[in-house]
Order: sequence, then structure tokens, then C-alpha cells
Amino acid sequence: LELADAVGRDWQGRRLLINSSGTKAWIRTGHALFRVEAEARAPSGAIIRNTRSWVARTPDQLPSKAEMVAQVTEMADWIARSQTADVEEDYLGPVLFEGQAATEVFRQLLQPQVCGTPPREDVPDADGSDGISPPTARIGRRLLPDGWSVIDDPQTDTSLAGAYTHDMEGAKGTKVVLVDDGVVKNLLMSRTPRKSLSGTTGHARSLGSSRRAAMPSVVTITPRRTISDKALRKKAVALARQTDLPYVMVVRRIITPAMDDGFQIAFAGDAPLPGLTTPLELFRLYPDGREEPVRNVSFSGVDRRVLRDIVAASRGAGPINVMDSPSGTGRFSIGPTGGLPATWDAPSILISE
Repeated sequence: LELADAVGRDWQGRRLLINSSGTKAWIRTGHALFRVEAEARAPSGAIIRNTRSWVARTPDQLPSKAEMVAQVTEMADWIARSQTADVEEDYLGPVLFEGQAATEVFRQLLQPQVCGTPPREDVPDADGSDGISPPTARIGRRLLPDGWSVIDDPQTDTSLAGAYTHDMEGAKGTKVVLVDDGVVKNLLMSRTPRKSLSGTTGHARSLGSSRRAAMPSVVTITPRRTISDKALRKKAVALARQTDLPYVMVVRRIITPAMDDGFQIAFAGDAPLPGLTTPLELFRLYPDGREEPVRNVSFSGVDRRVLRDIVAASRGAGPINVMDSPSGTGRFSIGPTGGLPATWDAPSILISE
């Protein structure tokens, strides 16, 4: 290994909320996190990176030291295997996202589509335009296949890192049905209104003294139906065979935005942006069950529309606590120990292309 690093943070305290609508409350706040990363090089000189992250409400809710060591050992073993792995030059076909990778797909692509706080109204530009970007989230947009639902409820389970009773504007956190039957029905809101929608849902949060904006708390994504992990893999291989591919690509882990160092912007005429952060663990799955790791792969042109191309799902890994911030470029610059806790419970998914 050329790099091996670990960082942790524990913040526990109380926030006093007093506002003009009569709210006065001491709210417990805090989180504990621990992150590990390592890098090695392939014979060609290419860097191979992998990470592990744990987030909890309090330090005693983090995994035991033995569990962490086991996961870090697994991470290092994957790096060693990947040093001699093939490079996937080009792949267009079905992709199976398992566990943590599936969670990242949803929280990176779905979050901007369900957060309703409008962009700040900037000072007019020199060319006379108002400089205001249109909001991404829209009620009535099909976001997922038929039968899928998305619910955010900050008070569903107080042991989860993303749970809370009041947001940072003093409003009580409420349960919101964001997506029903695959269509966006409601948005997470702060006290800042938007066209055709006003009133808060109790989801206003931000880093430091930044402008309060709506962001997820505890999100549960429920498919119309689920199949077993084994059946999901079998379906993925069959889908690859239909497109004349000898294997299907499986993504097991994607780097979290907080640990990502590859933030990009695009100009007119440029190639499309990745749309998702870099995959860390992925492999070719063959019909006989053989798994073959590949390395140094990135996505290209992924956006919210791939969520409509989900053809099957299994139960997934259960609730995963993460660190995040309101939608925007700030999500990719919070740093390894920054951000606000959120929780996502998402299934593993098979995307057709």
C-alpha cells in the first residue's frame, strides 16, 4: 500500500432553538464517524483506491473494533486482487448495483429530485439575465418504475443517525411521502417557499451558518416487489445474454461524495459528466458464477433517468448512515469529517442499461 489513512470524529451537544413562531426547545445533536482509505498501484502505475466508512449517532453505536478490522482487511485484500485485474475499456449493458453501491445510486441521483428549496436568487448578471437556475425537483415527474415508493420520516427510528425531532429552523420533522407509484408526489421543504408550494416539512438543515435548505433525513425506498439476491444475479446474467454480452457488470461499492476527490464540471462540447462518483469495487459476473474483478472504471453520462430503467430489486443491506449536505456542488466538498448525518434504506437494483 502506498497510502493507508484513518480519520474519526465525534461531535455531541445540544442545540437551543428559539424562533418567532413560539418554538423553544433544547435539541440533542451529534454524530460519530470513522473512515479508512488506502491506495496501491497497478503495474501500469494506475492508482487503485478503496475506502470504508461508518456513521452513527453515538460512538457506542459504531461497529466493534473487530468488525471494523475485518472490513478493512477485506478492503485491503480487494486492493491487492485489483492490482492485476483487467481494465474494462468499454461497457454498455445491464448493471447490477448491490448493497452500498445501490444506496449511493439513490442518494446521488434521487436527492436533488425530491428537495424543494429553490436556488438562491443571485445578483443579475452583466448580460441582463437573472442568474437563477431552475429548480431540479418537480412534482408529477416519473422518477421510478410503477409501484415504487419513497418516504422520508426523521422520527421513524431515533437510533438512526439521520433521525431528529426538529430541524434547524425549529420546525418539527414530519413524515413525507415523496414518491408514490413511481411518481414524485411531494417535496422536502424548508421555510423558504417555491412556486406553487409553501410551508415547511421540517427538513431544513445546513452546514454551519449557511442558508437552511431541505435535505433528506431518514429515507426508505420500497420496490413494488423484491426477489432474492440469487434470483437478482440470475436475472442480471440473463439480461446480459440477451444483449450478447458474455458477463454482466456488478458494482458492489461506490465512493461516497465526502471521500471523492474527482469533482468535475463540464463546458459546452465536453464529454458528459460521470453522473455518479467513482466505483471502488466492481466485477464481471459470468453465467457459471465466476467473479472477475476489474479496475479503473468510471461512469459516463448517468442521470436520474436511469432510475426508470430499474427492472428488478432485492432487499438490500438495510439502513445505511451517511454524511451529506443539501443538494448542489457543496455535497462534493464537505470533506471526510464534514457534513450532516442522513440515513438511506434502499434495495439492491438491476438497471437494464
